Amino acid sequence: MKKFITIVFALGLTVGSAAAQKPRVFIEESKSSEIINHRGGEHDQTVELIKTFAEKCPAVLINNDKSKADYTVSFDHEGGKGIGQHDNKIAVFNKNGDLLFSRSTVTLGGAVEGACTAIMSDAKMADSGTPENLTGVQVSIHETERMNKFGHPTLTYAVQDDVVGQLKAQGLEVNTTASKVLDITMDRPLMAWAKITLRFISGNSTLWTETVSNGSWGHISETGATPKLLEEVNKALDKHYDSMREGEKQ
Repeated sequence: MKKFITIVFALGLTVGSAAAQKPRVFIEESKSSEIINHRGGEHDQTVELIKTFAEKCPAVLINNDKSKADYTVSFDHEGGKGIGQHDNKIAVFNKNGDLLFSRSTVTLGGAVEGACTAIMSDAKMADSGTPENLTGVQVSIHETERMNKFGHPTLTYAVQDDVVGQLKAQGLEVNTTASKVLDITMDRPLMAWAKITLRFISGNSTLWTETVSNGSWGHISETGATPKLLEEVNKALDKHYDSMREGEKQ
């Protein structure tokens, strides 16, 4: 399963109207399975998930009436796995029951942060009520199944932050409604730390594609990124800033 992440911008809410405009989130009852002394067991994780959501995603309202909620969050925790294995699974559905986001992570906090990003991005687009923006660049980043399962849990976010920073440094507008899309696929090959494919898409046409790979682990930061990997990504982008600017003006 691929994971989709969309760049999010802060909502400009006033203090008086913030509560009314916050998206309402219903968290389904969650049971976690744990392996203790070779025996299986379950315990309710719902309260812990609600607590973490309130801490990590204060821009939403937790609601206990599913019929009034804008979004529904499903969560599954499978305990007893080895260190570093992704045992927290989370999914977000909109009011129509459409899947917006799904992810497997090592930590509960990481799962909630991803869900919060998806909710706030969708809520912002729904509130704007505007069609696709013909200017700027939208960044879409997703993982292959191998990256989702074996990759560093925060590497994708590190690459996303670096790419967005580079685009803005070059004077490019980054927004969620742009018709031009920089699509990034994160993969975890057997013999490399990461393989990243960048595609610049306009409508149904791919204007250019670049693939970078980092086969050497080297110095790995807390985010999972290596300086060499980010350097190669930036070199790939450097080749195409002019074409992206031209696309922005079309």
